[in-house]
Amino acid sequence: MAINGSGVRDTGRVLGISPTTVINELKKVGRYRSCQLSITRATGSRGSGCRSLSS
Repeated sequence: MAINGSGVRDTGRVLGISPTTVINELKKVGRYRSCQLSITRATGSRGSGCRSLSS
């Protein structure tokens, strides 16, 4: 939904969760993706050097 331009409030309403939860999850995804990009650039391939975000 974030990719399609839906707002945080819209996303939370559709999913039945708090807008704060939506923001926190988007932040987690952003950290994960930036970590993946740094590893890809450094090694030339996808590595597993980032810590898990599920903990």
